[in-house]
Amino acid sequence: MNSPDIRGLLERSRDILPNDVTAQRVFDFVVGNMESMGSNLDSFRIGDVLSHLGLKGQEESHHAAFALDALSIGPDALLERRFEYWPEDDDADLSDPLPVEPTDMRDALENEFFLDPRTGRRVPNFKDLISVIYVPSHRSRELLERRS
Repeated sequence: MNSPDIRGLLERSRDILPNDVTAQRVFDFVVGNMESMGSNLDSFRIGDVLSHLGLKGQEESHHAAFALDALSIGPDALLERRFEYWPEDDDADLSDPLPVEPTDMRDALENEFFLDPRTGRRVPNFKDLISVIYVPSHRSRELLERRS
């Protein structure tokens, strides 16, 4: 990540983070993975970040999630948020989660209900069945591919 473009992007991203130790550790973890994996980097899950950094408790978890969210905001975002639905019925034919569009997630949170995309039925405990993942943003991916 030697490119001036990526360096500037990283500095702008660091500037939007809250001024706390956990946020800095999350930032360093994200950047370290981007540096080591380059354009092969797939995604981050909050649980994986917490586990890798040894973060425990509600306060540290909250700070880490806030830092990941901060890195996904704005035109210079390092990350983008994606959502996955893991149906409770665990259908044998379903080996991967189902992607959920951000607008569908926003609507579900606003209206307090989510419809299973396969069946159209209401999922009462949808918040327990949807995971947030963070993927490199389009801009980050461009810059990572350029350096490869």
